[in-house]
Amino acid sequence: MKRKIFVSLILMISAVGILNIPDVSLAIMIMTNDREYKQSNYHYSSGPADEFSVWSRKGYEDVVVQFERYKKQENNTGILYRNFKPDWWKIWRWFFYLSESRYQLPYREIPGDAYRVSRGVEDH
Repeated sequence: MKRKIFVSLILMISAVGILNIPDVSLAIMIMTNDREYKQSNYHYSSGPADEFSVWSRKGYEDVVVQFERYKKQENNTGILYRNFKPDWWKIWRWFFYLSESRYQLPYREIPGDAYRVSRGVEDH
């Protein structure tokens, strides 16, 4: 009985490991029509609703640059929050959820006006 449990546990861990190999994960996303691999449009915010609030249309790195520029312009020491949750049931994404910088940010609910207004800082 203990051997059966041990073998089952090893098989489950191996399956999760194999599913999280980047090429395998990408293939699963394509086959299941999971568009996350194409999507760069996530929302980030800081502080109250009237502070920094932006969609990452150009990627996460652009959001970080805008936020650093915002903090410098506004003399602000705020924290950048992600306004999206990982879909933990998508086990083929676990590697990304645990390793990508955007998922390491603290979570906060999306501001109510986020779909109408974006208050980032553009490079002029």
